[in-house]
Amino acid sequence: MKTSSTALSVDITSKATGIANWSISPDEIDLVNNSVRIDWATGFVGSGYLQPSRAYSLVLNVYPLNASSYKVEVFDNNVLFETYDNLNGNVALTVYNKRYNEDSANHLFTFKVSSIDGFLSFNTAAVLIAFNPGAGVPVYREINGIGTTQTTVDSILKIKEQLPDMKVKEYFTSLVNEFNLIIKPTGVDSYYIDTLDNWYSSGKAYDISNLVDIKEVTVKRPSVKKRIDFLYQKTNTVLGKQYFDNNQVGYGDLKATYNITGDELKIESQFENLMFERLVDVSTNIKTDLQVGFAVDLNGNPVKGKALSFYRNGIENGALNIGGSAYTAIWHTATEDNINFNQVTNSLNFGADNSSYFYAPIITGLYYNFWKTYIEDLYNKKTRVLSLKCKLPIRILLHLGLNDRFIIGDYKYKISTVKVDLTNGDAEIEVFSDLSAPTDSVNSIIPITVDSTDITVDSELHTVDETSIHLPDTSYIINGISLTTYVATKGEEHFEVKISANTNWGLLSSNSWITANKTSGKKSDYIRVKLLNNSGAARTGTITFTIGSSTFMLNITQ
Repeated sequence: MKTSSTALSVDITSKATGIANWSISPDEIDLVNNSVRIDWATGFVGSGYLQPSRAYSLVLNVYPLNASSYKVEVFDNNVLFETYDNLNGNVALTVYNKRYNEDSANHLFTFKVSSIDGFLSFNTAAVLIAFNPGAGVPVYREINGIGTTQTTVDSILKIKEQLPDMKVKEYFTSLVNEFNLIIKPTGVDSYYIDTLDNWYSSGKAYDISNLVDIKEVTVKRPSVKKRIDFLYQKTNTVLGKQYFDNNQVGYGDLKATYNITGDELKIESQFENLMFERLVDVSTNIKTDLQVGFAVDLNGNPVKGKALSFYRNGIENGALNIGGSAYTAIWHTATEDNINFNQVTNSLNFGADNSSYFYAPIITGLYYNFWKTYIEDLYNKKTRVLSLKCKLPIRILLHLGLNDRFIIGDYKYKISTVKVDLTNGDAEIEVFSDLSAPTDSVNSIIPITVDSTDITVDSELHTVDETSIHLPDTSYIINGISLTTYVATKGEEHFEVKISANTNWGLLSSNSWITANKTSGKKSDYIRVKLLNNSGAARTGTITFTIGSSTFMLNITQ
């Protein structure tokens, strides 16, 4: 990390007279703006001031009074013109050196100095030289003398200067790519965001077998990919670079190449995946619970790479000494979402790379959790893409969503596109095979014919053969929760629980130190559980989930 002080403007108002006193207006010193002026029209004595061979040279001398590193910024009309970084000791900076035929524009230069480490006291002297061929000799003027001493404030760590540049669009696009998310607008400035699998699981199914024109059905294989890449940004940190050199793939990346005809699928995050390192106690050669991310290159120089994403998965309370300094509360940061191996539900690695903390592969990475179903269905030999024409009645169109399925014969399909003529219900649709778990019921019209009465007298009007409509719900999932036990550190901790549900659900916490961001919902969802800091003895608590008529318990130990 780089430190720096607030930039201090160089004071040039204490000007001293040089060999020639340029008294032509406007003066080369702008006292109001504390600037040095270069003016081709008035800055020379005598005739012929626009001769192409005339020249200006501006030199800024800086004389530090202590050994701190520093930086000089030069501005032209308040716009950054040049930066001189990592300076040490006395320097003579040639800020400007041009002939009129090279640069005919006028300039107004100001200077700022800031220390990079420690504090800095300094003197400055600026020298402006004008060469006039008609006069035969150059004339110059010293702008300010060595006697003016200025001192910057102590250098500090400015967080904003440490942050990598990332647009909001790049941030959200990276999350979408990593977690295979769908984004659905729900208002002018509000959105529903979910994983692709979870979004599909909340869809319905409609049996349109008797609505399809079987003469207009085209069947083909899906367009498979010959190359698939799941990538983070390349890193220059020492461990990440060494990993790439050894494996020819970045830590956390996943690649596959197939000898087939097809295009490529490239899923790229704008984040950098930092390769952590678990520290070892050198006195005992036993690994500690402390993990660090070392952002230096092969030469030990600091690296400011791309933005990093990682899990903050708990706090460890207790004295920890590093280099003689004691730390009482340490956040665990890692690629995995939990410090307990048996409780890890997700890794930010796309593949099953070895964890730098657990020294074992984590199967439940981004591909396994969020991309596996999509990719495997794409390459499944049973997958087919159907293009067909059918009639879609208003009862279906009113409720149809892109995460719904169509059942045709003995198979169900996910929707790619639907084009409908609203005047007559004629539809052209493209669907592809849905190979997920089978439905346990079919959402369709089931005609039930009932004879309402026995006809015995012809003189009375009787209604017979009435038809009722039955619309059962469709479920693809089994009710349950992703965790039944959880062991936490004593520090404040947050973790996630996935609720698999095909109906309404609610939850109830047994203790005030256990809270959740949601207490009820409809169908599958995720909740975030918060555990307060525990400063006493170990304690236990529960969260009771009620899904429909079934009850599930999550037992927590802290």
